[in-house]
Amino acid sequence: MSEEEIQKKYTEFQMLQQQFASFAENKSMVDQRIAEIMLTIDALQKLESTTAQSDTLMPLGSGVFVSGTVEDTKMVLVDVGARVYAKKSIADAVAVLDARKQELQQVEQELQTEMQHITTQAMTVEATLKKMVEESKKDE
Repeated sequence: MSEEEIQKKYTEFQMLQQQFASFAENKSMVDQRIAEIMLTIDALQKLESTTAQSDTLMPLGSGVFVSGTVEDTKMVLVDVGARVYAKKSIADAVAVLDARKQELQQVEQELQTEMQHITTQAMTVEATLKKMVEESKKDE
């Protein structure tokens, strides 16, 4: 085996590793988004059982809260895209979030499948690369 062929195979292996890392990062972001949606659905269900005019702590993000009064426990504003918000009932908001969660779970599954495919490819390339290196050492 020539040094050039070994180098090409090694480059192919590195590219597969980079692809895997990219897919893993995307999957992690999707997983975080799914977890966020599930927390939001839980919060909406709790809000539904809250009475109007109750005092509560409202999250601003990054572990920061503000004290406030909930005036309407039946309707919420939902992002419907392009920073456009629509007033929806709790049940409708949960339905929107459930649909988003299902879409993300599909994306997550596709990413997982692709990661498995890349892993299989990488294992094949790695085995071939090892064989090439061993043959190269024999030729020396």
